[in-house]
Amino acid sequence: MKTQHVPLLLLLSVSLISALLLPLGAQAQKTDFNKIIQPLDVRAKDYTELLVQLAWSNNPKYEALKVEQNIAEEEIKLAQKKWTRDINASFNLNEANLKTLGSDATAENVFFPRYNLSATLNIGAFANRRSEVNIAKHNLHIAENETNQAKLQLRAEVLRRYETYLTAKELLKIRAQNVEDMYATYLLAKSNMELGKGDLKELNSASDSYNKAQENKLLAETNLRTAKINLEEIIGLKLEDIFEEKYPPKN
Repeated sequence: MKTQHVPLLLLLSVSLISALLLPLGAQAQKTDFNKIIQPLDVRAKDYTELLVQLAWSNNPKYEALKVEQNIAEEEIKLAQKKWTRDINASFNLNEANLKTLGSDATAENVFFPRYNLSATLNIGAFANRRSEVNIAKHNLHIAENETNQAKLQLRAEVLRRYETYLTAKELLKIRAQNVEDMYATYLLAKSNMELGKGDLKELNSASDSYNKAQENKLLAETNLRTAKINLEEIIGLKLEDIFEEKYPPKN
């Protein structure tokens, strides 16, 4: 039985292609944080994206993150320009030259060089500047990561609260319909009792069901109001104040 050998060149080719494609695949999964929260100067594509934008723009906490990022960017600029302070320059005119300037004094009163220009460089400070720039860049990277993490958390929280609000809204519709049904059942039981077609037990059961349905409706109304308050808390506006004609909310 012959053993099949895979050509070495083929193995190397496969390995090379895999090494090249793997980083590309990893980069394809990179998060675009401008899609997590769209820039404020970009019109939101739908109602939920608008809620996320409002939450980001109306909360002082997230404004503070932007300020920290701006400060980190300015620190990089300052560190990069700091090298100018590491150079000291001096310029001197010979005193004898100044005294004889424009006069008929003899040449022996003129000393050379007539002027001196010198510059010194603080090597130690100049070497440290690169470290200061790197530290400033690291601080900017940290500020950007904190901002991006806040975007992820904010978006998730806004969407959770919005879904809770929608669920509470739908649940109230169900509870309200149940109240109407239980009331109709109660009226029927009461009518049958008066006509002698029913008994007191059926009437009491219908009455209890109707009362329970009313209680459930009250709880559903409370849950809806609470969900609305929680959503408005994070977006910084009342839902009624949002331009619904441009971004109609989900029903």
